[in-house]
Amino acid sequence: VRLPWGMSMGSDGRSTAVSGEAGVNGKEGKVEKSESSSENEKAGEKEKKTSRKPAVVDLTDGEEGWKDLLGSGALVVKTILPSENKSKPQMRQQVIVEIKGWVKKTKDLIEEKKVECYMGDETLIPGLELGIRSMHEGDVSLMRTVSRFAFKEGLSPEATLSGKGVPDGADVEYEVKLLKIGDFMPEEEEMNSEERLKFGSQKKEIGNRKFKDKKYLNALKAYQEAIKFISTKRAWGPSAGETYGKLMKLKIDCENNVCAVHLSMQKYEQAKQAALRVIKMEPNEVKSNQRLVKIYLKLGELSNATKAIEKVKTLAPAYPKLEMYSQMLQVKKDQEKKRNESFAKKFQKMDLGYKNESATKLKSENVASSLSKTMNWRYWSIGMMVFAVAVGFFLRYTYS
Repeated sequence: VRLPWGMSMGSDGRSTAVSGEAGVNGKEGKVEKSESSSENEKAGEKEKKTSRKPAVVDLTDGEEGWKDLLGSGALVVKTILPSENKSKPQMRQQVIVEIKGWVKKTKDLIEEKKVECYMGDETLIPGLELGIRSMHEGDVSLMRTVSRFAFKEGLSPEATLSGKGVPDGADVEYEVKLLKIGDFMPEEEEMNSEERLKFGSQKKEIGNRKFKDKKYLNALKAYQEAIKFISTKRAWGPSAGETYGKLMKLKIDCENNVCAVHLSMQKYEQAKQAALRVIKMEPNEVKSNQRLVKIYLKLGELSNATKAIEKVKTLAPAYPKLEMYSQMLQVKKDQEKKRNESFAKKFQKMDLGYKNESATKLKSENVASSLSKTMNWRYWSIGMMVFAVAVGFFLRYTYS
């Protein structure tokens, strides 16, 4: 490699600058790192950091037969009982599976159940969805995945069959049997009222699980998709008469849950809109009216809060938080009254100061005007006297 003059290649493969000319003072070969070399090193380190690939993990424990689905080792699948069927599930296609999962390290049981869902509807954890899409109908497979595709924040003890929970960042393992691949999910505009009720209920349950895990954005997405499935009365079709009440209740429940999500994220304006949508459908719905009291107090809409409290007193007089909210309302009203009084006093002082200043100015102007008039009269009198004396001297001089 040709290097610029005064540079040499060090043993570590980096270019360095020779200190002085070769052979000077017998210090031939002494080298120092140049400024450009240091900059190149920093740039190289920065490039390494930015181009660093995700760490490859090994969940196979050295066992044979595992297939790495992502190329990083984060999700591996092993078929333990293959079937002769060659069909694989696709997105939006129905599947029926039996799953049994446990923590990989401790073998503590997480869940064991039969699940009917659609690919991509977020019923299953991401690792299972990806793994199942690689299976054939009738296959029995083992799947191992890192927490990123399972339970990243862990699970509480009561949410698991073992009663021990899932630790944060724990790898998990599942045994999955793909029992059946069904039909594709119908398009929303083609759904009848029964299908809307079914898919909307499924999305609501997904949202409830996400909300319980404090994954509020995921929960909000699920509830909004449920509402989209339910749609409006126009889309319910001629058979809606039998399921009308169920569809209305489901839509109200989902809107109430949307309100709860926004409250958890302290987005009070959005929560207010969700509660008002419920009241538009059902004016005497208790839960939304109760939530509106809190929302109006948070937004400082005291007039609306007063009306909401009166309505809740009528709908649910035994509501345990009613007294607390009434006290909060009174405190906020007192605070607002004090602020208004303080502002009024400041404004009054400013107004009186202006009036006093104006009166003083006017008085000064009057005095000046009066003084000016007095001075003008004196000057005029003196002038006339001087004029008369001058005329007298003139006449005397003329006739003498």
